[in-house]
Amino acid sequence: GIGLDGADLQESSLVGTTLEGAHLVNADLRGADLTGADLTDADLQHARLEGANLSGAVLRGARLTRARLMGAELCGADFTNAIMSAANFKDATVCADTVWPLSGPPSTLDAPP
Repeated sequence: GIGLDGADLQESSLVGTTLEGAHLVNADLRGADLTGADLTDADLQHARLEGANLSGAVLRGARLTRARLMGAELCGADFTNAIMSAANFKDATVCADTVWPLSGPPSTLDAPP
């Protein structure tokens, strides 16, 4: 996949972009719009995704170890088979159509009210 390790993509508009298998280790995607993006099998370890919009994004099999998704918009996002160990989802917005791995939502996700 495309190599974007450590890239500064803050506030970028990546709506519908195909980033399948992309290397985004330590990438800065704070506030980026990734609505409907295809991040299947992408390596997002240690990536900064605070406040990013991942509505309808496909993250099947993505590696999100230690990624920071605090305050991210995750409605309709598909995390099937994603690896999310130690990822931080605090204050992220999720909906009934957010798809989690079989292990369930991450422990850092605030419980719905």
